[in-house]
Amino acid sequence: MLTAVFPAGGVLGSLLLGYLMDKTNANVTLIISYGLSAVLLFFSGLVAQNALLFSVVIFLTGVLLVGAQVSLPALTAAFYPVRGRATGVSWMHGIGRFGAIFGAMVGAEMLRLNFSFNLILNILVVPSLVAAVALFIKSKLKIATAA
Repeated sequence: MLTAVFPAGGVLGSLLLGYLMDKTNANVTLIISYGLSAVLLFFSGLVAQNALLFSVVIFLTGVLLVGAQVSLPALTAAFYPVRGRATGVSWMHGIGRFGAIFGAMVGAEMLRLNFSFNLILNILVVPSLVAAVALFIKSKLKIATAA
């Protein structure tokens, strides 16, 4: 039942972040979302013994992380010129699928090696931070849109 909380948060997050991206700076919205999801992933390992608090943290992580993942294609589409937009977004999706496959394999290996639940959650902080830093660098390089 607890595993349903994360994607349920993602449904709310995709709506919320889409709205925020329309009303504010889309880069900043996603930077904050990825950054906060990293904090919540780290925190979730600390509260895993308390089922209610853990559920709330996982739900909020779903809001931020899944919401950011769902919202990223809109930002990506604005990044590419019209002539290459479909190709650019498709490459992003393809690389994302590779990450999903590779991530599942790495997760299975961590379980095989008996990594603690807390350690696995701490390792999951890294991709969220990488995404936040990459978007931050993109925003500082003034690579906004190429319409």
